[in-house]
Amino acid sequence: MYYFSVYENNNKQVCLIKKGMCWPAFWLLPFWALAQGMYARALMLLFGWLLATIVSLLSSAAVSEEEPVFALVVQVFPYLVLSLYAGLRAQLWQAAKAIQTRHRLVAVIEARSETEALLSSWELKRENA
Repeated sequence: MYYFSVYENNNKQVCLIKKGMCWPAFWLLPFWALAQGMYARALMLLFGWLLATIVSLLSSAAVSEEEPVFALVVQVFPYLVLSLYAGLRAQLWQAAKAIQTRHRLVAVIEARSETEALLSSWELKRENA
């Protein structure tokens, strides 16, 4: 089961945000942020990628060739840290964007899928009306 935050604006448009790790943000970093319309975040993640590349290149030059496993870990570590940061923070960024676009938090729903969460939110609205 997943937890979904349900946001709604005055025009009754609903925005669902799944709580937890965002795998598209983890794997796609700035491209995910661009697709979500978060241009400042995309630039930040692109800069992070550039910085991770520089750190990886500098650290791989410092590591001896006699320890290939350690060299691989040193090269991959900056990218892993950046990806984990993006994947874990993505739901907070989505919630901030929803609030900026005048959505308000209506409910937090436990559901197996996004469709089930949307149906549950409609049932809640019907019950409260």
